[in-house]
Amino acid sequence: MKKKYMSLMVFLVLLICFLISLVGAAIYGSDYILAEKSYDEVAKYVQESDESGNSLKYDIDWDALRAINPEIVAWIIIPGTEVNYPVVQTTDNEKYLKKTFTGEKNSCGCIFMDCYNHGDFSDLNTIIYGHNMRNGSMFHILNLFREQEYYSEHREIWICTPQWQKQYQVISAHLTKSDSDTYMIAFAKGQYEKYVGREVSQSIYDTENGYRTDLECVTLSTCNGRNTNRRMVLVCQAVFEIRIAS
Repeated sequence: MKKKYMSLMVFLVLLICFLISLVGAAIYGSDYILAEKSYDEVAKYVQESDESGNSLKYDIDWDALRAINPEIVAWIIIPGTEVNYPVVQTTDNEKYLKKTFTGEKNSCGCIFMDCYNHGDFSDLNTIIYGHNMRNGSMFHILNLFREQEYYSEHREIWICTPQWQKQYQVISAHLTKSDSDTYMIAFAKGQYEKYVGREVSQSIYDTENGYRTDLECVTLSTCNGRNTNRRMVLVCQAVFEIRIAS
């Protein structure tokens, strides 16, 4: 009798766990669908330019985007990947972990700049965060850059603001911890040069791009897995810039 009782209890526990996992999967699945629809709607305001008649790489309706969310500071595109998103910034690094660009509560969140950065990318290191979503959205693809072959096929990164559009290249792709020096923003005299050299030395492979110590970095960051403080980062520097007349 005792064995039957124990077996029944084990069965019930397993059944409850299974039902909880089904509910969780349904919630995540719903979030994925809603977020994808939301970002597809927003992406209509960003179109690749007709190069024959426009020097800009992308035509972006900043007024329309600001009307949706005035906290937008940039747009990021990694051609050939899912990354085609607005970048926002607010007064903390929590708000956009579970809120989309259009303001809905959603586990996919939004791509956002560190709240301690200047929103104009004037810092020596500007940090941009995004979730590693299981459906491949947001910054999931950063983890694919662990493979040199994937990097070789996706070497361009574009960041656009109302003032400029810049093409970036990766100078370092590596794993780090959430509290590592990779996330430094302010530097003492002579410290930045050492920082850049150290970041490049940690790269999983040689990107063959070299680096400059007189040029700012943009660091793209995402989680390497669930329930871990490991992060995958791409440290980038601009190689081409298009200025936009005010």
